[in-house]
Amino acid sequence: MELKNLVQLKFCLLLSLLVVCIAANANEIDGLKTDKQVLAFIKKLSPKDERIGRTSFNAHYSYGSKTQKTADSLGVKNWVKIDFDQNGETDLIAFNLYDLQQIVAVFSINGKYKKINSTWSVGFKYPLTYPIIKNIDGKKLILIYHNQRTSTRIKLGENLNYTPVECDTIHYENGMFLNYYPNLEKPKIKSISITRTSSEVSGVVEMKINFITLKSDCFQSEGKFPSKNGSTYKLTNAEILKFKYLLENSNFVELNDNEHYNMDDCEQYKVKIIYDNDNEKEFEDVGGVVNYNFSEIYNMMYNFKWVKLK
Repeated sequence: MELKNLVQLKFCLLLSLLVVCIAANANEIDGLKTDKQVLAFIKKLSPKDERIGRTSFNAHYSYGSKTQKTADSLGVKNWVKIDFDQNGETDLIAFNLYDLQQIVAVFSINGKYKKINSTWSVGFKYPLTYPIIKNIDGKKLILIYHNQRTSTRIKLGENLNYTPVECDTIHYENGMFLNYYPNLEKPKIKSISITRTSSEVSGVVEMKINFITLKSDCFQSEGKFPSKNGSTYKLTNAEILKFKYLLENSNFVELNDNEHYNMDDCEQYKVKIIYDNDNEKEFEDVGGVVNYNFSEIYNMMYNFKWVKLK
């Protein structure tokens, strides 16, 4: 065999090997083209007991003869392929995928997939949402538009009124989807107390944490709470630090006192925070809707492994 032909053969073999390697490490997300493919891909990465449904943008921002979908005006999509974590690999962000699940992300990391769900309870604030991804402050952020829960309607003309649309800005940090507040002045958290009432079991869970000494009081279960009655829970230092992080980045100082959303058959949270020079902030949060940060806090409470008192 001539040297020239031998070199060509080696080149072809190397090229074929390269193609095979690229194909083996191909990002499946790049090949997704339809809703059906996206749902099948996410189901493959999900536990069997997770309910996955169709995405929907059916809410309207105006009423009457000139009704228009909010989704139409914003140009939103049910899912987006984008390098959200900016690691050079295509990720998948899907919206309104579960009953009240707002954000489901599949991150591609070194050719492997990691699925992250946003905290479920915040969905009570956004029964129908309209998301857009934008570059802000050098980061990829999700703008979630939703109709304000208010009786105020703006009149545009005869038989035509609409509910104002407001927007939350969401980012992904430390494995969680959280509200993004630029130039946030972080207060010094001294303590937090939360009382959670569950209408389903007529039970009350009280929690107090002292952040000055980085030690926690035991959580006490009171009332008719069948599965946890007479039980307690003590936070680890890692959990306390996570609480502090979520609070410091939540902009709770700007929340309205007695923040309240009227939701039937939802858990109610009464929150009291002492910070800086003994300033106090108190509010009620029904259904876990104040913001994503507080929903993560409530989610931590919900998943505590209680120990029965002896």
